[in-house]
Amino acid sequence: MPISAVQFEIPQVQTSLCLNCWRPIEHPIGVVRKFCCRDCFDEYRPKTVYKKVCLTCKKAFETKNKKQKFCSRPCIRKETACLICGTEIVSKGNRVYCSDICHAKALWMKQQIKEVKCLLQLLVWMVQGNLHYSRS
Repeated sequence: MPISAVQFEIPQVQTSLCLNCWRPIEHPIGVVRKFCCRDCFDEYRPKTVYKKVCLTCKKAFETKNKKQKFCSRPCIRKETACLICGTEIVSKGNRVYCSDICHAKALWMKQQIKEVKCLLQLLVWMVQGNLHYSRS
């Protein structure tokens, strides 16, 4: 059998336009490219700036991330107190309880508050005359 030449496939190329500067972009079919470079991407993005207050140090700061809660990395890692027992904890992000036990206590307390609110609502309805209670 004779040795045949290796056949190479020519990649199919598609052309689209950069959304920012309208320059043509060549890319393989199936790959979505909207911008020709990182600079165009950065220019195109909306420049919304959110004004926030740091949860740790209570200072005002500006950010482009609407979910950001802390002004700096030290504030993220700063020691805070557990909301249940008051023990000092090293907070990582949104952590507010020192242990799973304190977290479970907080969930239990939340459930108790919900039940009390329901009972109070029932009492209000009874006082207003909207709910009639009778013993059979």
